[in-house]
Amino acid sequence: MSVEFKGVRPLNDGVDNAGYQNTEKKNGAIDETSFTDIAMTNESLDEEKAREAKEDMTSYNAYHRGLIYGRQKAYTYYTEHRKGIRTIVGLIILCLYFAYVAYAFSYKFGDEGSWRLLGVTVLLVFLLALINLCSAYQVAIDAWWEGTRSCRTSRCAKRTGTSISWLLRIAVTVGVVVYVIIDIVIDHPENLVSVAGVALYIIIFYFTSINPAKVNWHTVFWGIALQYVFALLILRTQWGYDMFKWLGDRVTEFLEHTMAGVLFAFGDKYTDHFFSMKVLSIVIFFFTIINILYYLGVMQAIIKVIGKFLAFCMGTTPAESINAAANIFVSMTESPLMIRPFLKDMTKSELHAVMTGGFATIAGSVLGAYISFGVPANHLLSASVMSAPAALAISKLSYPEVEETKASNDDYNKMEQSSEHNLIEAASNGATASIKIVGGILVNVIAFLALLAFLNATLTWIGFRVGIMDPNLTFEVRSCFSKRCGSV
Repeated sequence: MSVEFKGVRPLNDGVDNAGYQNTEKKNGAIDETSFTDIAMTNESLDEEKAREAKEDMTSYNAYHRGLIYGRQKAYTYYTEHRKGIRTIVGLIILCLYFAYVAYAFSYKFGDEGSWRLLGVTVLLVFLLALINLCSAYQVAIDAWWEGTRSCRTSRCAKRTGTSISWLLRIAVTVGVVVYVIIDIVIDHPENLVSVAGVALYIIIFYFTSINPAKVNWHTVFWGIALQYVFALLILRTQWGYDMFKWLGDRVTEFLEHTMAGVLFAFGDKYTDHFFSMKVLSIVIFFFTIINILYYLGVMQAIIKVIGKFLAFCMGTTPAESINAAANIFVSMTESPLMIRPFLKDMTKSELHAVMTGGFATIAGSVLGAYISFGVPANHLLSASVMSAPAALAISKLSYPEVEETKASNDDYNKMEQSSEHNLIEAASNGATASIKIVGGILVNVIAFLALLAFLNATLTWIGFRVGIMDPNLTFEVRSCFSKRCGSV
């Protein structure tokens, strides 16, 4: 059976949504009246919502209405005077801090803790003054710097810069050579073997470079020179040695707070599994602290200063310099996150410098693990500081810049910012992110110790077959024998 409908027309010309009715004419032109209708519909909806909100307000008692009204007024006032309110709060906190410092110094002054408080206060005042001066006069400084462009790019300025650069190179070279002769060659000439090793490295990397003709010797020279200068200041001067020893002692003291979490989680029997329970717990704690400092912006500020110093001395790009500075404190997996906005535009030479810097320095979390083994913290800190410029030098020697870089001086202000919303989230994310690092360390230790045991068993069996039994032929014995032959 079939049913036929006659005289039936579709509703709204076949358009179900009245908001789209007659929005297009037959010739393809847009009907302007339809937009007016839609706007009027939206206005009516807003008026309806406002009316509903007003009706809800009338249902509240006088106390609730007064509370909501006061809150809205307070929020409006805060948004309009946010900068002034924050300035006043900051000044109050600063005054309270200085009052505390003054009372602490009047109560007791002269011990190590008072000098530590004084150093922190001086550093705080310097940073606050620097930040406020830069924010107040940044526009004027940029305008002055832009105005001197013609003077800086003139032929006379270039010749002067080249002359100063050569004078500095000669002065540094002569100073290092004279110091090495007086301090090392006369008393310990055998230590010159390390100088020959550095020269051999430079020759090997130059001949195996991807393009020896493009090597920037300015970068190579200052990378090696800064390493020696840092070494002399840190290891051969009393004040430099004392400063890094003090820093190392503070780091060791700081990492000892890990024991609170270790004892709570594992109890007094943690020494039965010292590596997995104590050493790897230090990695977790250090990772958490680094993520908190990253959220607060402290890491970015420190790395920016060191990166600018390296770029000024060595002529490297901001991304390379920032990454090299970051590797002093964090591992090679976290430092590239700070230059994430630049990665897509970086040249192969810059990416090579990023990878080389990661392998050359000690990660901050692993540094804590080494300290727990008894390695002096000041030695580890000085090694990381010295390795940063040397890594850039070797990288630019092996893979010099052969492309046109897109880097600019504005890149220092484009470092990746933290995505966390508060301090607790930053701490929690830092601890959670350390799981991968801790797991990687643990499984690699297990795997390589097992491989070493297998290698020792194999070498022992090989030695036993030819009568070598006292001592057994193992990897350790062979390594010691090789070192002894090398020293002879």
